[in-house]
Amino acid sequence: YKCDAIGMTTNADSIRFVYKICNAIKKEFPNIKIILGGPQVSYSDEKTLQECSCDIIIRHEGESQIVEVLKNIENGTSYENVEGITCRSHGILIKNKDAVILNLDELPTPQYAIFSDTKYWIIPTHYNQFDTFLKKIRSEYIYFMTGRGCPYKCLFCVEGTSKNSFRYRSSKNVKKDLVYFLEKSGANYIAIGDDTFTSSPKRVKALCEVFIEVQKEYNFLWFCEGRVDVLSKYPEIISMMYNAGLRKLQIGIESGNPSVLDIYKKGITLEQMEAVVYEASKYKDLNLCGNIILGNPNETFQEFTSSLEFIKKLIKISNYKLDITSTYLTPYVGTPIRENPEKYNLEFLIDDFEFEYYGMIDIICKPKSMSVEELNKLSGITTFEIL
Repeated sequence: YKCDAIGMTTNADSIRFVYKICNAIKKEFPNIKIILGGPQVSYSDEKTLQECSCDIIIRHEGESQIVEVLKNIENGTSYENVEGITCRSHGILIKNKDAVILNLDELPTPQYAIFSDTKYWIIPTHYNQFDTFLKKIRSEYIYFMTGRGCPYKCLFCVEGTSKNSFRYRSSKNVKKDLVYFLEKSGANYIAIGDDTFTSSPKRVKALCEVFIEVQKEYNFLWFCEGRVDVLSKYPEIISMMYNAGLRKLQIGIESGNPSVLDIYKKGITLEQMEAVVYEASKYKDLNLCGNIILGNPNETFQEFTSSLEFIKKLIKISNYKLDITSTYLTPYVGTPIRENPEKYNLEFLIDDFEFEYYGMIDIICKPKSMSVEELNKLSGITTFEIL
């Protein structure tokens, strides 16, 4: 298949494979321009261009840049001055200034027709099960966005450190997007992908009204993430969302140790967690979930095990409906803990872990207050204590 450019997104779990694919493509098709985007290369653009056989990196949001870059490639003109990109030209690395932050309402509705229309796919001639493949895609892709960015600055999160501001898509456009999404995907359960869906009570109310209106034609339930500081202050939001079809709510927990929450700049308290868990547990078929982090900065083994008592208290308050998972602290590129681990008394065990290990599952770093042996025990102890 003849093409002028190939684009791939990247994250910590995919970058090792992207490197291999880029190198393989360049070896066989040296004239094809390879464009990378996504969080991983947005924060490691120069390093990636030096190590990987790609040509252009689009940093952060890319809707406008990708169009401009592709037009230049198609016309045989230079893309080197496009804002928001890093590229290689005649052996020289060029990094342009960041692009202007997008107004989300100026973007068109995403082309969800890709779920069902074969014209958007390149299908191998010998492949005779493409309908089955598309059906699998439709069943697995349930994510829907109504806004971007995050106003909070949690230490371990890339989104909070992003230069992109916190923005919403209008209720009118959300409704249009949602109807089209449901029509093309056939989904009866969607996951709201916004990092901070509950930040504005006024907006939550407006979107719940949209969801209820859309449910007159499309029957669906949904999931979202919620901030306990907001939900504890405005508990009526939970009722509002539940009546609009919310059936799974994830709340930010991370730790039962207040000093750890302060280090992470979570901006929440244990009392707020208790209040939200108690309120949400009133709804019989509303599922609750949360995550705790293993290997927190400055935390000793004993302090961590003590904080599990609070987690067990939350589970009891929820009438045993709260599902708790645990993950190891992961220093993703772009986060303060990756840029300056010494500041947080963290020790990296693996450099550039993305090329050998998986974040959250494997132990990538440890607090200096805890041994590797103790860190290894945390997962088993957590599971045992919670169960």
